Amino acid sequence: MTLDESQQIEDLLVIWYRYERAYMPHLGAPRVSPSCRSHDSGDVHQDAEDRDDDLERLKAQVIAKCIDELHYMHRAAIGVHMRNKVAGVSVHRNPRIEDQHTTYQAAKAELLPRLKKCELIKCEYA
Repeated sequence: MTLDESQQIEDLLVIWYRYERAYMPHLGAPRVSPSCRSHDSGDVHQDAEDRDDDLERLKAQVIAKCIDELHYMHRAAIGVHMRNKVAGVSVHRNPRIEDQHTTYQAAKAELLPRLKKCELIKCEYA
């Protein structure tokens, strides 16, 4: 894996982590009145920022599917690394992972072909 591919994976994992942290399960009353449930206003007022958010959401969903295919230790290593990255310091750890950094790098190596297959990693040709 090249340094550029590694950085692209890091960037994609940040997108995925933000999406996963923003997920809120539906627990209460409906957010829309039953009389207006089928109404679709369309994309009349959608601007560039909304389209970027939609694109990131779709990317995050594809990345999540790729991560779900990994071994559970690799998924755990990715989760711990992203929590530490967001915190800005290495305070989170998983006691079941002996060498956090090595496991995380192995997870990225396993993730690379999956992300390439989904065309989320841009390949450089010499």
